[in-house]
Amino acid sequence: MSTSEMSTSVTSAAAAASTTASAAASTTASATAPATATATQGAAPTVAAAPSRAVSMTINGQAVGPFQVPETLMLIDYLHEYAGLTGSRLGCGQGICHACVVILDQPDGTSVEMRSCITGAAYFQGKKIRTIEGHARRNAAGEVIALSPVQQKFLEFYSFQCGYCTPGFVNAATVLLERLARQPIAKDQVESVVTQALDSHICRCTGYVRYHRAVRDLVLATPGLTRDGGRGKPEKSGSARPESGTMTSTAGGAMISTAGGAMISTEGGAAKLTEHVAAKPKENGHVK
Repeated sequence: MSTSEMSTSVTSAAAAASTTASAAASTTASATAPATATATQGAAPTVAAAPSRAVSMTINGQAVGPFQVPETLMLIDYLHEYAGLTGSRLGCGQGICHACVVILDQPDGTSVEMRSCITGAAYFQGKKIRTIEGHARRNAAGEVIALSPVQQKFLEFYSFQCGYCTPGFVNAATVLLERLARQPIAKDQVESVVTQALDSHICRCTGYVRYHRAVRDLVLATPGLTRDGGRGKPEKSGSARPESGTMTSTAGGAMISTAGGAMISTEGGAAKLTEHVAAKPKENGHVK
């Protein structure tokens, strides 16, 4: 083979090798491209962080926070998870049972109950609240040395059984006593006022009567909460069940009519929930 022919053969072989390499590269790219696209399509989407804000408040006289919390965080979770206060109870989670209520101290000196399970923590930014942990007196070591008057009275009357609802009842009764200290009521109004104050609180152990009796006794025994005069007329014999917010004596003990129309009576010292009469029609003021 001549030198010219050998040069031509080498050139042709190089060109063929180049073509083969290009084809292989093209095939490899075609094979890997779908896989790359599939991997990209299957990647987890980027999730934006939930909005948050710094929340601080005064709880039982102590500054708490600021803590960076989700904007949708409820106060009860703030108390449990951030403030380390677990006494407020999560019951229904819908603001119905009132086991979770705390006391909101307002700038004008008044106080109101607030349902912590349906009220966002952000609402209380810069505000002052009290929880069940703040009622009893404690020493420097944090040990309880004296219960509040409401707590003591509940113990004396054996007002609760399991105690899950008790924090809410303590706060409700405390708000009532503070209101009566500002605006005393006539003694004949005590029954109805106490019932109205406790009526929204649910006790699954049927302790309503003993709660009621304890608060009534405390109101009447505390100077400055009641005044003489203004007594109402006694109920007529044979009348229909008492209207909401009243308490009457029965042969078995006491009977309370709640705002919902449910009658609660005592028999032998135990509370019993009787028929619901709120929805029954009345005729001439009497239940049909």
